Amino acid sequence: CALPISWIADLGRLGLVAYFGIFVVWGMVLPKGPLVAFAGVAFGLVEGLLIVYLSATVAMACGFWLARRFGRTHARGWLARHPWAAACDQALAVRGARLILLLRLSPVIPGHLQNYLYGLSRVSFVTCLLATWIGILPYTALLVAGGALIGGGAQGFGGWTWALAAAGLVATGLAGWLVIRAARITS
Repeated sequence: CALPISWIADLGRLGLVAYFGIFVVWGMVLPKGPLVAFAGVAFGLVEGLLIVYLSATVAMACGFWLARRFGRTHARGWLARHPWAAACDQALAVRGARLILLLRLSPVIPGHLQNYLYGLSRVSFVTCLLATWIGILPYTALLVAGGALIGGGAQGFGGWTWALAAAGLVATGLAGWLVIRAARITS
């Protein structure tokens, strides 16, 4: 594993560009966790966090806009036939920032799937973007820092990873409860 890491790190700025391209494509279809930690190993904490944030933002925007452009029309028809889903869509439109923030903290729903789901919903792009930036920060920082520690020869984060996963599960439950509550209020 050291060969690919040293290879991309040795490329300097070109390595950052290569990582960015790989991350955006990968991040549109697969969970990004391994690539986030890889950034810490290859680029260190500061550069790793910056390149992950930039790459994740572009991947989120691409997934959101693809779903909005090509899927929202079909989603409207499906929502018309499923009142419970339409109520959830309404809840996202009304309370999107809070719900997206909580769901971004969750390890249960992969970010690439969330990107498409938010694009299919009525939530605004700006709301999605801002809530995503805040929501992905803790887990992203932890993974990049863990990668940076491993890259520097230190041991991993162990207990922090489990604490973050537990907090993410709590955030998932809270987000689910808020969606159900908001859907009941709006229906």
